[in-house]
Amino acid sequence: MYLVKTLCLALFTALFFTSCEKGVAVSTDDLVQVKFINATGKSIANGTIEGNYIIGYLEDGAETGYINFKSFGTDTGMPDMPFTAEVGGSYRESNSKFYFCGTEKSKLLPGKYTIVISTVELPIGEYMNLQFKH
Repeated sequence: MYLVKTLCLALFTALFFTSCEKGVAVSTDDLVQVKFINATGKSIANGTIEGNYIIGYLEDGAETGYINFKSFGTDTGMPDMPFTAEVGGSYRESNSKFYFCGTEKSKLLPGKYTIVISTVELPIGEYMNLQFKH
């Protein structure tokens, strides 16, 4: 019985230590890196992409550093990721929420990109507008 307990303990210990994930280095060569420039004419507060990636506070004319994404969507060559922020004390969503047709949906290839954030007035209200800087 002692031998069985010892073997079980040894097997459990071996499985435990071999299943622990060691720190895996992620190469930025596999990531989409995006920096954002605020061109709204006002400060942006609590900016987020998909609710997961935090832009935070950004003065007018300021830019973020590069933010790493595993994937970043586009539609018809325009950024297609849910962006929300407070501008001038009012909550705003991006106009990409209206890109529901999905006619030319795709993902960016890994690399570095710059997106300019502005606002656009639509008949139903003001929205954030994201455009790639070329």
